[in-house]
Amino acid sequence: MYFILLYLYFTMNTLIKRRELIRNLTITLGAGICTPTLTSLLQSCSTAPESAFSNKYNLSSIHEKIIPIVAECIIPTTNTPGAIAAKVPAFISMIFKEVYTDIEKIIFIAGLNALSDISYNKYNQPFLTCNSLQHTEILTALEIKERKEWDDDKKQIKDKKFMILIKDLTLAGFFSSKIGATQVLNYVHIPGRYDGCTELTKGQKCWG
Repeated sequence: MYFILLYLYFTMNTLIKRRELIRNLTITLGAGICTPTLTSLLQSCSTAPESAFSNKYNLSSIHEKIIPIVAECIIPTTNTPGAIAAKVPAFISMIFKEVYTDIEKIIFIAGLNALSDISYNKYNQPFLTCNSLQHTEILTALEIKERKEWDDDKKQIKDKKFMILIKDLTLAGFFSSKIGATQVLNYVHIPGRYDGCTELTKGQKCWG
């Protein structure tokens, strides 16, 4: 269903606004496609005015290079493909450009810039030239900082933070991809009888 949504999202008549199309399709197709990203999107479609969306905020070439590194840290390549192989960075860039409000874009860009700041403070070098262990430590440092901001001001608990946004996008992009659905999850092309309550054996994959 998620693939149907994305296909229609890009191919429907341009007279239908994209955000309105997604909102309507989400309601029509039901909760089965409602990942946290789409749930957030559905809420923004109904509450955010059109003025909340613009092209004033864009990802720089450096940002575009940082995103794949972060996504791969969240879902690395192991015995199964990781985020880069599943083309998650392209998914993240698409959501940023086509879906995010200006406020979300500001938060997202600030988070990417914060990674660079932490990198220089800790290792005196750009984030892009750090090794994988340093990347993980930088991401951990930023997440700790954002959690502390929540602890210091409980009113911010509803505010979106960069690490929440990037993790949400990475998971949504990965598990809605062909690689995530067929190689990581237990995918059945033509499912049989639906059983809403079944036991999983130890080590068994979740169903795609």
